[in-house]
Amino acid sequence: LAAAPGATRFAVVWRLRGDVSATRGSAQRKLREGDPVYVGERVQAASQAEAVLRTEDAGVVAVRPGTECVLREQTQHHVRTEFVAERYSAEDKPTDSLSIRLVTGSLRVISGWIARTNRSGHNIVTSSATIGIRGTDHEPYVPSPELAKQSANPEGTYDKVNRGGTTLKVGENKVDIDPGQVGFARNPPKVKERALLTILLPVLLDKVPSFYVPGEFDTELDRYSASADQEAKRLLEQKRKTPGAVAECAPVDIAKAWLAQLDGAIAK
Repeated sequence: LAAAPGATRFAVVWRLRGDVSATRGSAQRKLREGDPVYVGERVQAASQAEAVLRTEDAGVVAVRPGTECVLREQTQHHVRTEFVAERYSAEDKPTDSLSIRLVTGSLRVISGWIARTNRSGHNIVTSSATIGIRGTDHEPYVPSPELAKQSANPEGTYDKVNRGGTTLKVGENKVDIDPGQVGFARNPPKVKERALLTILLPVLLDKVPSFYVPGEFDTELDRYSASADQEAKRLLEQKRKTPGAVAECAPVDIAKAWLAQLDGAIAK
């Protein structure tokens, strides 16, 4: 399907496994490697599906694999990921921004040059919290009610930091999350009572929840994360040298992509 008139592209599908779709209004399209993803599109991933989206500022938004859990009725519930890029701009300006609303499921977000040009404009929003970044590789997670119950974890927003740091905010309250740590913000109760307000404060957890599971593209994402800052800096400098030009895949990037696909094929 063609993009809506005036639609802003925020990413391109870099890696894909399983069924992942993008929906705008009543129009839905199944994503394939190389397809663009636009601001305002609702991205939905089926159970166990994964996707790695490369953003225009050399960042990454990766759809993590779902977690299967068995309910008391002995039926399987497959957690799916659903999110919307609500705002995106990567023009090397103070107004550069990326705002993603995570409805349910898990992402892995590796920041690009927006972390340099307007760090405060880069955030993940959920129903219970906002996650700001500090030059980051992190994994926000909003488990479904069924998954939270089955895994004996409260409902809310979780964030695991791999590199850099994030700030988990609920209103005026916040907690900083460093590498190896997981932050949590509980979903607000339907009836707000003063005595319950303290449990809504964001906190650091003692351990990583069991619903964080590895994905097929983790090795490749780990390699990319290690050089993400340098790559973002390189593309930003390239953009500054060629005003008005869009930074496309350089020959080295293409070669790396082909080699990664070959490695994956050999492994399979």
